[in-house]
Amino acid sequence: LYALVSHWNGSQWQTWKMQDYNFLTSIWGTSSNNIYACGGKGIILHYDGISWSKIESGTNIRLADVWGNSKTNEMYFVGGNLSNGEGVLVYFDEKMKRITTQTSPQYNDTSIYGRLLGIHGVNDTTIYIVGPHAFVGQQLTWKELLLENDNTIMEKVRGVKNNLFVTGSFSLVMHYNGKTWRRYEQFYRKPDGDLLVNIWESKKRGFIVGRTGSAQGVIYRGAQN
Repeated sequence: LYALVSHWNGSQWQTWKMQDYNFLTSIWGTSSNNIYACGGKGIILHYDGISWSKIESGTNIRLADVWGNSKTNEMYFVGGNLSNGEGVLVYFDEKMKRITTQTSPQYNDTSIYGRLLGIHGVNDTTIYIVGPHAFVGQQLTWKELLLENDNTIMEKVRGVKNNLFVTGSFSLVMHYNGKTWRRYEQFYRKPDGDLLVNIWESKKRGFIVGRTGSAQGVIYRGAQN
């Protein structure tokens, strides 16, 4: 296995193929010379505009998603172990170059538990994490959100404070308007729905990507009138 990153500059693709690293699952950055990527075996890579370098994460658990706060120089990476349900949160203070790794068991009374698949912040103090369960908080202080997801695994969370989306298994799509959560029943099909693994949204448009049960790619497109 190897890590592969490609960049489109408007006219052509530039590709980095890194044999020494595992596969990558998510990427985030503030500029063309400050980009982070994460993936298998706890890999975290940083691009400074010239080359990629490895950051020791303190875990071998697969990291599934990354989000950073450009104002506070904080980076968050989440992941989990499919075989035992264990999760991990890696908190990186970019300014202090300090990593804190918190491994969460499958079930207990701690603030975060279980496999973690998606993370996204809407401001400096409100960050969401999803997986089999959902949490909200910041740094290493979190509380569980009790969403009506019918025990469905949530894959990704994206959006802004009053326009937040969660996607997951069985064509799960949930929306938060700043006050209440709503599940789109017209999409949700358990146990036969699609696996929706990622989402992008702007003020009036949104795209969700995933795959069907027969491993075909699927795209959901939405627009606000």
